[in-house]
Amino acid sequence: MNETEYEANEYLDAFVALGGSPDKDGFVSKETLIQIIKLEFELTIDMVVSRIIFSNQILGILAQNQ
Repeated sequence: MNETEYEANEYLDAFVALGGSPDKDGFVSKETLIQIIKLEFELTIDMVVSRIIFSNQILGILAQNQ
């Protein structure tokens, strides 16, 4: 397994932990994400928005591995 596949598996694991399905079906609710961001990471939504480009790159990796 190369690094890209490993990262994709890590993100899939996180997706599943937040409510998605292992077959990449389903979704994570907005409320769940907001709660995790605020409570677990003690971040504001503004701080997260600055990382959207990175998130879009990760979604691209997941899409390539389908």
